[in-house]
Amino acid sequence: SPAQLIIARALLGVAGATLAPSTLSLIRNMFPNEVQRRTAIAVWMASFSTGTALGPVTGGLLLEHFWWGSVFLVNVPAMALLVALGAWLLPEFRSANSERLDLTSTVLSLAAVLPIVFGIKQIASQGLSANAIVPIGVGVVIGYVFLQRQRRLSHPFVDLSLFASPGFRAALLANVGGAFFIAGIHVFAAQYLQLVHGLPPMRAALWSMPSALVFVLSSALMPLLVRRFNERSLMTAGLAVAALGFALLLGIRADGPLPLLVAGLMVFSIGYTPVASLTTDHIVSSAPPERAGGAAALSETAFELGASLGIALLGSLGAAIFRARMMAAMPPSLDATSAQTASATLGGAVEVAAGNPAIADALLIPANTAFTHGLLAAAAIGLTCLLAMALYVNRALR
Repeated sequence: SPAQLIIARALLGVAGATLAPSTLSLIRNMFPNEVQRRTAIAVWMASFSTGTALGPVTGGLLLEHFWWGSVFLVNVPAMALLVALGAWLLPEFRSANSERLDLTSTVLSLAAVLPIVFGIKQIASQGLSANAIVPIGVGVVIGYVFLQRQRRLSHPFVDLSLFASPGFRAALLANVGGAFFIAGIHVFAAQYLQLVHGLPPMRAALWSMPSALVFVLSSALMPLLVRRFNERSLMTAGLAVAALGFALLLGIRADGPLPLLVAGLMVFSIGYTPVASLTTDHIVSSAPPERAGGAAALSETAFELGASLGIALLGSLGAAIFRARMMAAMPPSLDATSAQTASATLGGAVEVAAGNPAIADALLIPANTAFTHGLLAAAAIGLTCLLAMALYVNRALR
């Protein structure tokens, strides 16, 4: 059921949240030399992006032949291997002054973020109403309480003193912004491939693979790039190239060729690679070794928060555009319930069209066009924001 899926994904999120900061903290302590550390983080990013490249293809292959739950079970052997070998191979670094986990701050952080995301989704589905404004207001108030608590604690859940550095703020913004747009645009890309162009999961995964492979190759080249160019130049140029990738996406049409989508995502991946690697290094190395775990957790939290907000905000924007255009183009012969389903999401429109073959084309053509307009709006916002981020990072790292 949806509830079971959400709970399972939440548990995976908790598990994943322990892995990435821990590995980055280990890298920070194992490689005090800057060049070695950046090389290690580049290898770490390449490993991460290799998994990202293999995941959709593996998932598509499994879905073609097996039960949908197989996409979860296939990960169990890898996790079993980690449990078996991790304690033996991984070194341990522990601060002598480490404090207990602040559960109150943990609860406050969740209580701040979740109502805001919920409110944003309510705006997308129901428009501006009390059901949306009240949760957002509650989230903002709790977020303020959370920040005030961090200022009072001797060992804060989030070390706000790190934000005093302009370079740290720029790196964190680039981290959040990059995650925001890469997650948001891939939500559109997956639906564009499978629903607008009607590709099965395996073929859709293959079309999405080039951008992931480019990310892997670009990550492998990072050690060479950091030896020849400084951090400021690489991050500024990377954000500008990522913006160029979004500019290419502005040429997409509902019945257009797929290579344009692939090219745009590939260019974005080329540009975002140095940004992801260098912002991670900058954030982790900004903290003293005993606080490396906290800084690494902040880096990963920023990335995950950016990705979550990208899916919520850009997805909500696309949903609002889709609903507005579909309400004006709905075939008059549809009953009210079917019309509501078809105007809610592209998946709903495809489902209603499958049950009404006589009006399938009259429904799907405007639905595909409406969805593509949402994708174009997201690309236009991404282009503008990435260029603004490039200018800000260039100035902050001067």
